Amino acid sequence: MSRNPVVALHGIGSDGRTFDALSKALATPRFRSLNLPGYADEPGLPESFEGLKAWLGDQLAGAESDTDADTDTDGGRSVLLGYSIGGMLALDFALDHPERVAALVLICTTPAFGGPDPSFKEAFLKARLAGLDAGQTMAQSAPGIVAGYLGERADAAAIELATEMAAAIPETTFRAVLKTLVTFNRRDDLGAVVPPCLIVAGSKDANAPAKTMVKMADRIPRTRFVEFDAGHGLPMECPEDLAQAIQAFLNDFEL
Repeated sequence: MSRNPVVALHGIGSDGRTFDALSKALATPRFRSLNLPGYADEPGLPESFEGLKAWLGDQLAGAESDTDADTDTDGGRSVLLGYSIGGMLALDFALDHPERVAALVLICTTPAFGGPDPSFKEAFLKARLAGLDAGQTMAQSAPGIVAGYLGERADAAAIELATEMAAAIPETTFRAVLKTLVTFNRRDDLGAVVPPCLIVAGSKDANAPAKTMVKMADRIPRTRFVEFDAGHGLPMECPEDLAQAIQAFLNDFEL
C-alpha cells in the first residue's frame, strides 16, 4: 500500500476506466484514476501539454487535500502513474514540478513522439484520422482503435470495455489529443528527472517499443525497468502482474 496518493493517467483511446482492474489488484485506497480533459465529461480539451500540465496541477492539489492529515505521507506528493500519452504527461509534469511528485510509473510510453522528420507526424495523423475524415463515427472507429493497442493477452471483458471507452470519446477530443501527442519531446531532459521511476514495457508493443523504453530507462537517474509479454494495452492485458511490479517498486523505495 502506498503512503502517497497514486494518480493514474490514461491513454488516447480510452478513459479512466483503463485502470479498473489494476486498481483492484493494487488494493490501495489512495488510487485515483483521472479522466483527461474532454474525456468522460471532464471539461476542456487536451489541446496542449502546457494546458494538460496546468489541469494536472489542479487535480493533484485535490488529491493532496483529500489525504488524511494524520496519515504518514511523503510531504503530500503524489505517485504519478501514466500510461501511453498519460505517461508523457506524467513525465512532463515531473520535470517541471519535481517537488510535487514522489515517484513516476511510466507504462508503454516514450520520451518523445517519433523523430524530427515532420512528414512522419503528418502521415501518423492522416492514418489515425482517416476513418473520421471519411465520415465514420467514433463508435464505428472504436474496433480499429482497440485493435491498434490491445494485445492478444486481453480477455473478452477487456476488449468489450476498451471498445466502449473508445466509442464514448467525443470526436473533437480525439482529434485534439492526437494533434497534441505529436508535439511531445522531452528526450533531451531525461537526465533531469528527480523522482524514482518505474518503467514498464510490453514486449509486443509496437506503439511504445520496449527497445525505446530501455533507452529511456538508461537515461533516467533512478530507474527500474520491467518488461512483460504484452502489447500496448498492458494495464488491461495483465493488471495483476503490473500491480505486483508497481507494489514492489513502491515498497523498495518506501513510497
